[in-house]
Amino acid sequence: VLLGWALGGQAADVERGPNGGHQVDVADKLHLELVAGAGELTLHVADTKDTKLPTAGMSARATVISAGGKGIVELQPAGEGLLKGKGTFSRSKSMKVDLVLQLPGSPPVVAKFQPMAAVEGHKHDHKGHKH
Repeated sequence: VLLGWALGGQAADVERGPNGGHQVDVADKLHLELVAGAGELTLHVADTKDTKLPTAGMSARATVISAGGKGIVELQPAGEGLLKGKGTFSRSKSMKVDLVLQLPGSPPVVAKFQPMAAVEGHKHDHKGHKH
């Protein structure tokens, strides 16, 4: 079962991905990076070699918890390695996102993100990174 959670905590614990969002590794098979824009979430989906994956047939549901309350954002394919969705939420340093990614023919993947903390988090160099 593909099931993974990012460890919550301080901004220093949050791994910043190449697109400036919070990146988590899921089940040693996927790199997921969530970027929070103004009213929009973008999920970057890649394999462990940072190759963008085809997103046709994928979907995701994000529960956003921020200073403005709690809301749901549905994400749909938006190009190679991308899912996007719009919603009403306020970006804040304490913002948290619980995301369920549905892959075609596979069980759902669950991940937790702190996308605004990633702005201050460390950028991870995946060269030599082993899975």
